[in-house]
Formats: sequence, C-alpha cells, structure tokens
Amino acid sequence: MDEEPMSDFGPYGRLVEDGPHDGGPQVHQDSVPPKPTSSRYSCWWSNIAPLLTFVALLLFLVIKWSALVSFSKNVNPLIKWLAVNFSPLELAAAIFASLALFPAALLESTPSLWIAGIVFGYELGFLIIIPGIAVGVTLPYFIAYPFRSKIQRLGFRIPKDASIVRLAFQGNWFQQFCTVVFIRISPFPY
Repeated sequence: MDEEPMSDFGPYGRLVEDGPHDGGPQVHQDSVPPKPTSSRYSCWWSNIAPLLTFVALLLFLVIKWSALVSFSKNVNPLIKWLAVNFSPLELAAAIFASLALFPAALLESTPSLWIAGIVFGYELGFLIIIPGIAVGVTLPYFIAYPFRSKIQRLGFRIPKDASIVRLAFQGNWFQQFCTVVFIRISPFPY
C-alpha cells in the first residue's frame, strides 16, 4: 500500500487539504479523530486515588499523634494541678463562671468544656456545662441591649455591613433561618 507522506502538521495534517470550491481548508468528516472520552480521566483518577488516600492517612496519623502528645504534655498536668489545688465545688464554680463570662469577653470557652468533661465525667459535666452555656449566650444579649439604638444608627451609616442584619428580617421563615445560621457560623463563641 501506498502511504501519504506526513505534512508539517504531524500525523493529522493529511486530514486538512485545500478544497476546490473556496480555496480554504476542508476537513474530511469520515477521518476526524475521536473526541477524548472520560476513560482517560477515570484512568488518571485511579492512578492518583491511592496517593491521595495515603496522604490523607498520613495527615490523619500526624494530627492524631500531635494531639496525643499535646494532650499528655499540656492537659494532663493541668488536670492534676486542678485536682490538687481546687475542691470539686470550687472547680465546678470556676468552670461555670468561665462558660458564662468568656463569650461576653470574646474568649474561647472550649477548654472549659473539655476540663468539665474530663474531671467530672459525662453526666455531672453536662449538668455544669448546660447552665453555664445558657448564661454565656444570654449575657452578651443583655450587655448589648441598652446599646441597640446606637447599633441601629451605626447600621444606617455603614449600609454594607448592616445589610446582613437587615437580611435576617426579610423573606419567609426559611430564608430568615438560613441567614441566622450563616451569621452564627463565625469565629466568635456563641
């Protein structure tokens, strides 16, 4: 058989030739190369999936190991110090106060939750944590309530920042609920 020589365009250069009608290039419909299928991409994912799984497992083990090391170096001595220096009633009052006051000062109260659970166990720790959190979420409200008119005036001066708060009052109950959920997802406690 007689093969055509390759053109300067590579192996597919012979698919394009000058047409007799308009002088422009014409493509033969029967010799167009097939489009790439998704099998090429699934093959790529099947090759990369074990690597990604290995990296995820390695990352999980490093985080788990560092958490255990941090726990044994930082939390265990703190628990021992608390047990020696405070009575259970004093410790419960301190945990309750930290859960009630830290959110108003924009401080993190998660370590207090951990200490309550570790020292007092699940049941008694739960009975200390729930009232402390209840006071912790209502105290900022009562602190901000006298300043509501000033906050509303500030909202009129800065309309871009106040638009999120105004959005909470618009729409049906589901849209209001979604807005409040997005407002609650914040780095600040409660």
